[in-house]
Amino acid sequence: NQNDLKEKARVVPRMGDYYGLAKDVLIWLGPCRDDSDLAMDVLNWMGFPEKRDSLLCGTNGPLNAAYLTAILSTLQSKKKVAIVQLDLKRLGLPSKDHPLWLALPALYRREWFSRLWTFQEAMLAKNAMVLCGDRTLLWEAFSQLGQDMTDTKLLWINQPSGTFTNLRHFRWPHNNGEWFWQYLLGSSDKECSLKEDR
Repeated sequence: NQNDLKEKARVVPRMGDYYGLAKDVLIWLGPCRDDSDLAMDVLNWMGFPEKRDSLLCGTNGPLNAAYLTAILSTLQSKKKVAIVQLDLKRLGLPSKDHPLWLALPALYRREWFSRLWTFQEAMLAKNAMVLCGDRTLLWEAFSQLGQDMTDTKLLWINQPSGTFTNLRHFRWPHNNGEWFWQYLLGSSDKECSLKEDR
C-alpha cells in the first residue's frame, strides 16, 4: 500500500532481500501491444534453438526463417548495421518497413525499463523470467539479445533517434562485488513516483 507510510517504512527496506532470496522472479512488462508477441517470438527463436520449429509461421509470415537466420547472423558477427535499405537487403534482413523493426524497440522501451524499483528485480534475482502478454523468456536471454541488438544497431533500424536503457547495467550480482557499482550506475536514470523513494 503506497499510501500507508508505516507499512512502506517496514517493507521497502526489505525488498532487496525478497528479490535476492526468491527462487524465481517474474518480470511483467505488461499486456500484448505494439506487436510485442512478434518481438518476443523473435527473441525466443534467437535465444532457444529448440523452439525454432514451433515459432516459424510459414515461409512468408512475419517469422520468416531466412530473416531470422540473417538477424542471428548479424548479431553473432557483432558488426554495426548501416541503416539503409541497401545494407539490409545485402545482409538478408527484413526491409525497413517490416513490423519487427517497430516491435522490438517498443518492447525494450516499455515503462518497466525506466522505473527504479523494477530495476532491482533483475539485478538481485537469481533466476528471472520476462513475461509480456502470454509470452515468456528468460531474463538472461532477453537482456543479452537486447544489448546485442543495440550494439549492432538493429534496434535503431526504424528508430534513428532516441534512447534505450543500457542493458549492460542489468547484470547478475554474483561477480565479485562489481554488481554494486553497476547497480548505482544503472539506476541513475531511473524514475520514482515519489521523490522520497529516490
